[in-house]
This record gives sequence, C-alpha cells and structure tokens, in this order.
Amino acid sequence: MGRTNQTYRQHLEKFFSNLQKYRRELRGENKKYFDSLEEKAFKHAHAGSQLNSARPALPVLISIMVGLQQQIDQLEQRIEEVE
Repeated sequence: MGRTNQTYRQHLEKFFSNLQKYRRELRGENKKYFDSLEEKAFKHAHAGSQLNSARPALPVLISIMVGLQQQIDQLEQRIEEVE
C-alpha cells in the first residue's frame, strides 16, 4: 500500500506554490522578503513535521515567526555590541 499522507515538506512546497501569484504581484524589492520568509519556513521544517497538524499552514506560520524572532534577537545582540 502506498503512503496517503503528504510529508510536511510537501505541504510547505504546496503552501508556497499556492502563493506564487501573490509573490508575482509584489513589488520587486518585496519579493526578496517573501523569499526570506519561505527560507525561514523550510529551515524549521523538521520541527513543523512533528506537529502532524490537520491545518499544515499553522506550523508554516509558526516556523516563520520563530525564524523572524531569531533574526530579531541576532540584530538586537549586534546593536548591543555596537553600543
């Protein structure tokens, strides 16, 4: 018997594939920010796969928020070092 459930990475790919029309309509400078959010989601795919959520968009958004918080903390640390 074949596997009937998609993997979390497949959910991620589908999630961002569904947003490609949105990405296309973004202004040029904002596309890189969208791509950065996608990278953050894939960076935390291992954690998102552990949720086995019925709503796969939820772990995607949480993964993005974790990545953003990590970036904020790194920037705050750099600011403190400069001051």
